[in-house]
Amino acid sequence: MENIRIEKDDLGQLELPAEALYGINTARSLQNFFLSGRPIATCPDFIHSLAAIKEAAARANCEIGELTAEQADAIYTACEEIKTGKYDHHLVVDMLEGSGGTSTNMNINEVIANVATKASGSFIHPNDHVNMGQSTNDVVPTAMKLAVYRLMAGALWALTQLAEAFSTKREEYKYLLRLGRTCLQDAQPMSLGQAFGGYESVIRRHIEQSNQFASNY
Repeated sequence: MENIRIEKDDLGQLELPAEALYGINTARSLQNFFLSGRPIATCPDFIHSLAAIKEAAARANCEIGELTAEQADAIYTACEEIKTGKYDHHLVVDMLEGSGGTSTNMNINEVIANVATKASGSFIHPNDHVNMGQSTNDVVPTAMKLAVYRLMAGALWALTQLAEAFSTKREEYKYLLRLGRTCLQDAQPMSLGQAFGGYESVIRRHIEQSNQFASNY
């Protein structure tokens, strides 16, 4: 019994590992939504984005007087620690959880609250403080978008490398003739280099569009 603790909600009570920084909402998710076996912590950009949202919310709630400076600072510090991956083993909800994101949002809320409470010595509630003024329908889609923006730098680098590779092939095969294809039949002759050049052009257009998209955010 020394290695467990009891938490209660409207459905009853559950035994949790004593050292777990998540709470009963997360524990119920583990019972109900074990699907892929891949926890949310396996996507660090998503976790980083969730923590950034919680930081911003804490600052905003402090500015309007709904959180004390001490509460906001405790939440902010906890979020900064979570971004380092220090508490990944407590971010355990399945990536494919079927609650519309509620379990994901509560997992991060509970971990932030427990980390903040332990560090500050004052009670931080996962819903009343960490999740103040927020909805899962706002938090999770926003975190997904932020995670995509964080990942775009790597994707743009990879696309650029692919375009350069097609450019090399375009020059290498610019004199090698091949039949074009249209409507599933042979058509006007073209060089293999021209075909690679077409692929290169498509990739470069996507790079340009992605850069324009990213610059708006």
